Amino acid sequence: MMSRFFLIACLSVVFLSCEKGAGEGGNATITGSVMVHEWDENFIAKRGEHPAYAEDVYIVYGNDDFYGDKVETHMDGSFKFEYLREGRYTIFVYSKDTLDPSNQIIVSKTVEVTGKNQTVKVPEFVIVNDNGDNGIYSITGKVIIDQYSDDYDSLIYTAPAHELDVYIQREGEDFYFDRIRTDANGTYKFGNLIAGEYIVFAFGKDPDMINGETMAVEQHVSVVENQTTESDNDPFMFIMADMHVKENDGNEGTSVIKGVIIMEEWNGTFTLKRDEYPAEEENVYIMRLGDDFYLNRIDTDFDGRYNFSGLSVGTYLIYAYSKDPKVDYNISNKMMIITDTLEISMNGQVALADTIRIKN
Repeated sequence: MMSRFFLIACLSVVFLSCEKGAGEGGNATITGSVMVHEWDENFIAKRGEHPAYAEDVYIVYGNDDFYGDKVETHMDGSFKFEYLREGRYTIFVYSKDTLDPSNQIIVSKTVEVTGKNQTVKVPEFVIVNDNGDNGIYSITGKVIIDQYSDDYDSLIYTAPAHELDVYIQREGEDFYFDRIRTDANGTYKFGNLIAGEYIVFAFGKDPDMINGETMAVEQHVSVVENQTTESDNDPFMFIMADMHVKENDGNEGTSVIKGVIIMEEWNGTFTLKRDEYPAEEENVYIMRLGDDFYLNRIDTDFDGRYNFSGLSVGTYLIYAYSKDPKVDYNISNKMMIITDTLEISMNGQVALADTIRIKN
């Protein structure tokens, strides 16, 4: 009997020693992100916020007294710990102490991994930083989209850039410290800035690249201490020149113009109309208003209908040729042009042209 109890006790010790807690060696993942809130040196005025880039993030396994691993955040502020076992983990980062900016405090969150292949997302970390005096300056401007044809040979239209990301960074630094989106008028504004050298930039298509790669369009501005501007609204607001970024639509927009052509049959002197019917296989043309040559030519189908697709924003002229009642066709073959003008004001628009009536 004693030997049986001894054997059971030994097996219990073996099983307990084989049970592994939190740590590396599994297939679970913990992910998260860190945001930085930038303040003035007294933590009175918030200057902006941005993803934390190259910020150290630490992980503690279970009840360990020291962290087990450390990673750096990516450019978007994200981080990831991989190959973890089931168990309890504490993730932490360092932040400035708002009560004593000379000190740092720990911001931590605890999560539980309960599955072998589980991915656990930690709630977003927010850390604070102070970057000097409470700035009184601002930088504002407008971004314009220059929409080009596929080969960048012709400028199709220009329009304010709506909800385009605009970035600002300090000269000499490797990463932006704030990012905002333009409003419906293409306008942006960065506020609470201190004196210094700044780069404002946005991204557009690179005409020299064939695969749609983007390029940064930059503007540099020097904010000088105690300098005032000519702005009527704010003497400390720097108004930038319009920033133009290029786009191209691959020669394919998303708008459509469609319509119908009716053929009218007249007698030889155009004094009596004998019949009318849909004009089948009749040439119909489209050109951008102001261009010297048509953009496309198609034939009507059996019921006289036509459809021009893949159009970008702009103003278009639709036309077809017709016999002119004022011309003696025994002497001349001159034809007249029947036209209709339409404006495409947004992507995805379907515009219906007036019926074009041609004579024969």
